[in-house]
Amino acid sequence: MRFSVIIPVLNEESTISRCVSMLASSAHEIEILVVDGGSHDETLRLACASGARVIRSVPGRGSQMNAGAREASGSILIFLHADTAVPFGFFDFLAGEFKHPPLLFGTFRTFYDAHSWLLRVYSFFTRFESALTTFGDQCFVMRKEFFEMMGGFPEWPLFEDVEFLKRARKKTRIRKFPMRVRTSARRFLKGGIAVQQVKNSITIMLFHLGVSPQRLYRRYYGKDVNIRRQDTPSDLSIKAEAPPRIASDTVDMIDSVKG
Repeated sequence: MRFSVIIPVLNEESTISRCVSMLASSAHEIEILVVDGGSHDETLRLACASGARVIRSVPGRGSQMNAGAREASGSILIFLHADTAVPFGFFDFLAGEFKHPPLLFGTFRTFYDAHSWLLRVYSFFTRFESALTTFGDQCFVMRKEFFEMMGGFPEWPLFEDVEFLKRARKKTRIRKFPMRVRTSARRFLKGGIAVQQVKNSITIMLFHLGVSPQRLYRRYYGKDVNIRRQDTPSDLSIKAEAPPRIASDTVDMIDSVKG
């Protein structure tokens, strides 16, 4: 069983060496594909020095993960964020899980790398698999043929993981693994834990109500989308329209959270 770990990055010099080094120490047959969306720091040099293969892509996590999947040679694809760390025995565990043919897709529970009772509460709920508790930072693991059958990730600036999960649930049961991955709390610490969670919740709500990912990206990050469409084979690119927009007075609720 060969694993392909796909890590989309953009200016991740502070996390990429540790991330790749932990993966490369495994005795299993793995390849590590770091897919860069235009970094201008030391990310690429550090990724190569740590043992990863670097692939360049147009920016956008969905586009980058699709680009990595096209180059992947493994039968099991692992989509991992650069600021997420896998536990000891990670590949041994997955090798055992994916010995069973019915399993197509799974994700992990998470815990944060900062001490906070609020973050512990948020982490608790990641043990449940639902539209409100499962996201891309929980590490997606799936068979390559399932990924191809799904058509890859939508090449949106935001919520490509949520849309992929929505479509995947129509095809298979998503397994929530009992192991936990450690993810960064840097966004919570920067914006304030409670404020950031409210902001996240409102953004998710607006997406499910039909606000386009492009508009939510501008509201969430405070900048315009700058993602060029990548020419990709049709079997690896979801040709999906953005959800229909709703009234601007509803989406403007997020401004009050941003302060």
